Amino acid sequence: MGETELLDSFEAWITQVLVERTGPQGTVDLDFMTEGDGGMSSSLAERVRKWGDELNQQWLEKGIEQERRAALERERALVLRLIARRFGSETADRLAPMVATLSEPERITTLAEAVVECETAGDFVARAEKA
Repeated sequence: MGETELLDSFEAWITQVLVERTGPQGTVDLDFMTEGDGGMSSSLAERVRKWGDELNQQWLEKGIEQERRAALERERALVLRLIARRFGSETADRLAPMVATLSEPERITTLAEAVVECETAGDFVARAEKA
């Protein structure tokens, strides 16, 4: 197999891999294979490294976002347990829809602090509804 046939086979394989990665509607740009002074191998190696870095960054960002959402959900659940324990399940059930909408850790913390600071369920509900 000559160099041209090898390059053609490699291009076909890369095209197949990229189409699987981007979908049939995606564009496949093989110009990177022959760019630069280093020729095909250095350009290809750099491009593969770049894809790896991009994928790692995407996975990292996705993981951080998933953990952020999970942490908020754990904090909301904890606050509801605290409310139920301190003021009863009726109060917790009444405030559950409001607690479910909290998306900022600071607001959840403020609500948790109110559980400790308020003496009665009425005081707590009034304070929670203002927050």
